[in-house]
Amino acid sequence: MTKKYLLNILYYIVGIIIVALLFQVFSWIKNNEYFLPSVFSIINNFFNLLTKGETWIAILLTIRNVFLSILLSFLIAVILAVLATKFKVIYNILKPLMMIFRFIPLIIIITVLFYLFYRKEGITLYLCVTSFLTPMIYEAIYQGISRIDKSYIDVYKLHSSFNLKILFRVYLPLTVGACKAAFLNAIGLGIKICLSVEFICSLDKTLGYLIKNEINSLEGYTNVYAYLIILIILSIILELLPLLVGYIYKKIKYRERKIILE
Repeated sequence: MTKKYLLNILYYIVGIIIVALLFQVFSWIKNNEYFLPSVFSIINNFFNLLTKGETWIAILLTIRNVFLSILLSFLIAVILAVLATKFKVIYNILKPLMMIFRFIPLIIIITVLFYLFYRKEGITLYLCVTSFLTPMIYEAIYQGISRIDKSYIDVYKLHSSFNLKILFRVYLPLTVGACKAAFLNAIGLGIKICLSVEFICSLDKTLGYLIKNEINSLEGYTNVYAYLIILIILSIILELLPLLVGYIYKKIKYRERKIILE
């Protein structure tokens, strides 16, 4: 199992090296240090940014925004998915609403919410991200719940009607796969949307705000690409986090079983 994780990390590294080489080739061809600086300049600025306190504050704020948005989206999606499974009327009402939110352009939602909640950029950010992530997570969890063997639920129903016990002991454990897939998709999309809102709404001290300042400056795009490296690393860490937690959980369970057998 350890070899599998190490192999996946190796693939990530190889993929990043290939992208870096292609970027360097384009930089040589275009020979424009303003828009396409060399990879070595970008890496140098990347390490310089990591020495600054404002960079780490921006990283933490953006991570907070992403996680709170995903958590809120999951909470809403789980509630709606359970209700839609229980009541066909709610499913029929939610279906067109979810489709509408899924296909509305992001820029329209950001613009409308920005003017509705002027000077309340935090509310705008969470509403924007949630409106995009909730339909995707809802669909994944709804499909996961729909595939649950009804016999498991019927056994619990013999003792009581639908309650939190059934929710946490039946629905959620049997939809772990769907939740995991939804979480991984939500991370990438959540980071993109959070940065877009931070960028457009100029959310102070966030990564989107810092990137906007670099684009508007006259010093070139070297720091912009350096911030991009930070975002890539963040995305990789956040995507590997569930795998790491699952790996640690399995190790603990294995040790507990081994102790019991001994």
